[in-house]
Amino acid sequence: SRVFGRVVDAKGVAVRGARVELHAVISPWSPEEQRERFEVASDATGKFELLVPTPTSDWVSLWIRPSSYLDIAARDFGPAGGRKRPRLVRGDNDLGTFELQSTGA
Repeated sequence: SRVFGRVVDAKGVAVRGARVELHAVISPWSPEEQRERFEVASDATGKFELLVPTPTSDWVSLWIRPSSYLDIAARDFGPAGGRKRPRLVRGDNDLGTFELQSTGA
């Protein structure tokens, strides 16, 4: 599966170097995959891309952790805990643009 998107600040300026983490919560990622976490940093245009095995876990969580001057973003996937969120699917998963607000740190 290809999971991708873009990270910008409140003014629409690309956020470079934001740490993007994708991990299974509670259950394993899949029977074939022992790793529980995949990680990448956003590039100079704010884009990120993770190439991962298609998860079978009922709960997968994405976290975006930029510098201390911008807020953290998170998104969950899968039905676990009554969330009834769409799962990540085989193929492309375009997560769109994450707009991070200033924290004033």
